[in-house]
Amino acid sequence: MARGRQEEVVDKVIRKIQGLESGMKELEVESFVNKNGLADKVALGLGEDLKPTQLRKVFHSLKRIEREVKRDKENFRTSSVVSILPDLAYATGRGVIPKKFYELMRECIAKVEDASDFERFMKFLEAILAYHKFHFPKVS
Repeated sequence: MARGRQEEVVDKVIRKIQGLESGMKELEVESFVNKNGLADKVALGLGEDLKPTQLRKVFHSLKRIEREVKRDKENFRTSSVVSILPDLAYATGRGVIPKKFYELMRECIAKVEDASDFERFMKFLEAILAYHKFHFPKVS
C-alpha cells in the first residue's frame, strides 16, 4: 500500500472516532474486531512504520491504567489516561511512533470520558496490536 493511501486509511478511522458523540463506548466492537474492520485497517495503514516494540510500550502503559480502573471504576479519572499523551508526543518527535498513530491515540483518548469508554478504547487498541502482529509478524 502506498504511503499516501496508508495515511488516508488511518485518517478515515480518525474521522470515524471524531464523529463519536457519546465517547468510545459508541464504537461498536463489530466495527473493529473483524478482518477488514477498523483495527485491521489501522494496522495495515500504519504498516512497518509502527514498530512492535513501541506499540507494546504504549499498550503496557495503558494496561497499568486499566488494572487500576478495574479495581476502582467509581473513581475513574480521565487525567490518568490523558497523562500518556506527552509520552506519545515525545516518541513521535523522536520518530519512533508514526504521527498518524499519535493522532489516532489522541482522538481516542479525547473520547474517553468514563470507565466504559476506556474499556472500549483498550479493546480497540488490543485489536490493533493483534492485527499488527498478524500482518507484520517479524520486523527486523
